[in-house]
Amino acid sequence: MVLVLGNNEIRDLLTWAEVINVCEKLLWEEANGTAWFSPRQRLVTPNQGILTILPGGAAGVNIMGTRLYSQQPNAIAAKRFIHELSSNSVNVVWDMTSAELLVITAGEWINTLRTTAQAAVGAKYLARKDSRRLGILGSGMLALGSLMTLKEVFPLELAKVYSRTSDHRNSFCKKFSPLAGFPVTPVNSSRDAVEDVDILVTATTSTEPVFDGQWLQKGTHVSCIGGYTQAGGRELDAAAMAKFDVLAVLNKEHTMKGGVGTDRANANFTAAVDRGVIRWEDVAEIADIMAERTPGRRDADEITLFDSRAMGAFDIALSYRAYQLAKERDLGYLVDWGNRPDPGW
Repeated sequence: MVLVLGNNEIRDLLTWAEVINVCEKLLWEEANGTAWFSPRQRLVTPNQGILTILPGGAAGVNIMGTRLYSQQPNAIAAKRFIHELSSNSVNVVWDMTSAELLVITAGEWINTLRTTAQAAVGAKYLARKDSRRLGILGSGMLALGSLMTLKEVFPLELAKVYSRTSDHRNSFCKKFSPLAGFPVTPVNSSRDAVEDVDILVTATTSTEPVFDGQWLQKGTHVSCIGGYTQAGGRELDAAAMAKFDVLAVLNKEHTMKGGVGTDRANANFTAAVDRGVIRWEDVAEIADIMAERTPGRRDADEITLFDSRAMGAFDIALSYRAYQLAKERDLGYLVDWGNRPDPGW
């Protein structure tokens, strides 16, 4: 019997605090060499349909699996970004010991949880512990996830939000300020969101840098989680990349080279390396910083970056945790795969 969980069940089962805990444990597994982070594989059909595969696993809980999602940029008007288009995603998790298929989950909500929680864990190890002021560029689901995860980690007192459409940012702040428990305020420019904050989140769909790096102030931590990376887009300009005292990523090889098929390298970094602004030797993996194999923040004035790009092991770990909780609470749908086919058929 295989358990199937939809987005509604995932939302009921996984709290923001639970998600942060799962992602942090997985990063410690990575630090100890017991988590498997495989490069993303992106395959494109002749009519531009896209299948993306993000495999991963964790020996600590004996699971392996993959996130799978499809995209068809021709399905909706070309002006919309590819990761907003017709997309369907699932996570599939197996037991590593028995090879038993355990659970299939919807992937959309877990994707938001994973992206923002792993960034919050990165901030936990790189931002100043007394960080109280948050700036967010973007007003979509990743902006919401960033707000909710970071408030679990830091004593936040204020968030400033900027996105290109004033109605979107005003609606976002009105809706989620009560949920955050502190003022979430719309601002009129990206500069207003960047300046005078302790943590800055870039959660946009932009193909171009979303702020002037010269605006970054001493002590700021930047969590970069958005950008139209598939088309070679980037959210950070050369001035920002030059200011960072610590440059951290989930997986350095994936950042440098991209994944399999048409998956691209991370343009925030490749553009800066090509221009001589940074060197690849300057880039560290967050798990090494957590394990103190590589220096993280050394003083309050340093400016730090964690660029948090998709790795399927997080989706798998969160799906497995949802599976555990669903079993305890008798939630989800059991599907009977039936018996093995008769060899004589």
